[in-house]
Amino acid sequence: MLKRTSTSVGTISAIDLQTWRVRISHFDGHSHELVYDHLIIALGAETRFFDLPGVEDSCLTLKTLGDAVSIRNQLISNLEEANSEWADGEREPLLTFVVAGGGFSGVETLGGINDFVREALRFYPNLRQDSGSVRAGDAG
Repeated sequence: MLKRTSTSVGTISAIDLQTWRVRISHFDGHSHELVYDHLIIALGAETRFFDLPGVEDSCLTLKTLGDAVSIRNQLISNLEEANSEWADGEREPLLTFVVAGGGFSGVETLGGINDFVREALRFYPNLRQDSGSVRAGDAG
């Protein structure tokens, strides 16, 4: 959409406002200098677990594409298990998903999970729309 726009992902080590240059380091260790007309800096975010015992070990975070794949795989595992004949009476816990964090990414994650599960239900004959729930919470 923005034909004359380029993006770069990395860690900024220096910005020279007089010469309109920025030095960026990348994860593989190399760095280079870029000239800019307009500089937009998107700051990263840090996941906080608030020192609650067991939270970090039992949750999935959403920072990378790999994290998104892990969440999708967990959703499919839960759907598969809830669909099995022996899961009757145990379905609701398998189909209840909690998203902590009420910011933009939390809301988008919640909507994505909701849409994914509702669209997938047609492939699971033992599951119905009212089999479980998707819940949101704000951890901070």
